[in-house]
Amino acid sequence: MSAKAKFYSGEITYDASLTLAKQTDVAKATSNESLDRFVRAVKQTKDFDKKPLSDQQAVMYAFAVLSDVAQKNRTDTFTQWSIVYDQKRGRIYFRTLQSQQVKSVDAKTFDYGCGTPLKMFDMNVKDSGDVTAKFTDYTRKANRDLIERSFNGTSFLKDVTAMERFFMASYPESFKCSAVQ
Repeated sequence: MSAKAKFYSGEITYDASLTLAKQTDVAKATSNESLDRFVRAVKQTKDFDKKPLSDQQAVMYAFAVLSDVAQKNRTDTFTQWSIVYDQKRGRIYFRTLQSQQVKSVDAKTFDYGCGTPLKMFDMNVKDSGDVTAKFTDYTRKANRDLIERSFNGTSFLKDVTAMERFFMASYPESFKCSAVQ
């Protein structure tokens, strides 16, 4: 069975998709369908390895790839956010559909100890650059306000009931912290 037949017969695995990507002319992978987007991502990821880029250029290249393969031109299923992780430096870069400015977080600056307050941040604020210092302490009210703004502004989430939103807003409080042994 060919990779394409496996893919369309329901055997949608990473290996089947990768095999199909190797067999597909990237110039013909122009649709918004998942497989064409995957083919373009594979090609651009391979091209990345061949380019000497500065740290900032690498981040911007990653966002360009994510933009190329984002879901577009579909009712209510646009890509909502894109995230690039710089594991070596402990930085997280992101942007959202509602706020296209690239923001970054220095994950090394947070205190992950059990006794420290949870932190939160509205990803859709119109800031850009390093937003690490703009994280605030979690409160159920602040989280509920964030959920209301987010759900009311996202068409496929508008119908989530008030009770479900209440449970989502309090969900972070259900986690128990335990120190790593």
